[in-house]
Amino acid sequence: LRTTCLKFYQLINIYSIYLNHKPDFIYIHCDNCSFYGDRWNQLMSIKDLRNRIVIHKIPTIHTIFGVQFGWLEHRSDVLRLLILSNYGGIYFDNDI
Repeated sequence: LRTTCLKFYQLINIYSIYLNHKPDFIYIHCDNCSFYGDRWNQLMSIKDLRNRIVIHKIPTIHTIFGVQFGWLEHRSDVLRLLILSNYGGIYFDNDI
């Protein structure tokens, strides 16, 4: 089982989205959704924010229209478009 230790900048990213945009929900779409660490615990200690976070496990895809991805970044670009198409919302990257 792989796990992901939440980094400080990721904590700040999620917390600033919560404070500045006041979303009803923050969806985290991931293929590795086993978060841990002090930063994750800090995030989960904020009750109102914790209740707004929805973890959505997505399958790992390797092709689009039968063509294999050449780069990991291409796969994430396609997944991002599919997720926005299906769920709507706003995409925030770690450097927003």
